[in-house]
Amino acid sequence: MPKVIIKGYMHVAERDVDVVTAAIDYHCAKALQHSGCLLFEIYPSKQERQMFHFHYEFVDQDAYLHYQNKLRGSAWHAITQSAKVFLEDAPLQQ
Repeated sequence: MPKVIIKGYMHVAERDVDVVTAAIDYHCAKALQHSGCLLFEIYPSKQERQMFHFHYEFVDQDAYLHYQNKLRGSAWHAITQSAKVFLEDAPLQQ
């Protein structure tokens, strides 16, 4: 199966910026513990306080779906639930 690469950004409400910022390192570390997660980065935009860029890579679609299933019900899911997510492209498979 091909590798899954996802890049984009999310825009969060002003009231959520500090909570999201505080949770990034923990969430990224937890995501990298998932089997098949190769790269997991989230970082704040230099231009806009409410924008956070992301870049994820998984060994295959199954690994990505496993991560997505585990995400539901997590603290990260709760604090980013109202975020608007924009993908650079459709998820790439290489």
